[in-house]
Parts: sequence; C-alpha cells; structure tokens
Amino acid sequence: SFRPFAVAAYHKKKLFLKNYRNE
Repeated sequence: SFRPFAVAAYHKKKLFLKNYRNE
C-alpha cells in the first residue's frame, strides 16, 4: 500500500544525507 508519510520521511532523510555530505 502507498504510504505518503513514509515517502516523505524517505525523501527528508535523503535530503538530510545530501546536505550533510555537502557540509
């Protein structure tokens, strides 16, 4: 089943890791 909150959390984590590596 599709879980919007799970997808949002996944993308948030992805962005967090991307920004963390750029620092």
